[in-house]
Amino acid sequence: MPVDVRDVYQQAFEAHRHASDFRAKIIGGWAAVFTVFAGIFAWAHANSLKGIWVVALAGLLLNVMMWLADHRNRPAIGRAKDIGKAIEEDQANGVKDEWRFFSKLDKGMSHSCMIDIFGFMSSGMFMGAAWALS
Repeated sequence: MPVDVRDVYQQAFEAHRHASDFRAKIIGGWAAVFTVFAGIFAWAHANSLKGIWVVALAGLLLNVMMWLADHRNRPAIGRAKDIGKAIEEDQANGVKDEWRFFSKLDKGMSHSCMIDIFGFMSSGMFMGAAWALS
């Protein structure tokens, strides 16, 4: 049974949209975690708690967990991009250059790279805080 390329392209687009939406939810959750930890730090500092370094350590662990959640989602985004790009670049499919979506996504810095930078910088901040407050 032959597979219609239009159906595969549509599925790749929907898979990319779904994985990107999931990534946006991960980042929203990550922002919520940072907001909560900012409040906890402020409360712990105002009350001069001696174990405040534990808050920083917990922040580090949750930061790594959120980064891993995004890292786990990356193959779904990448696979959808690869399929869509292959369909667009096959001349037999007749996709005009100005209509291409997937082929133009790899321009500039990727979201994954920006998330990695943010995750590593945040981890460094939490490690530094845990060390300084211990």
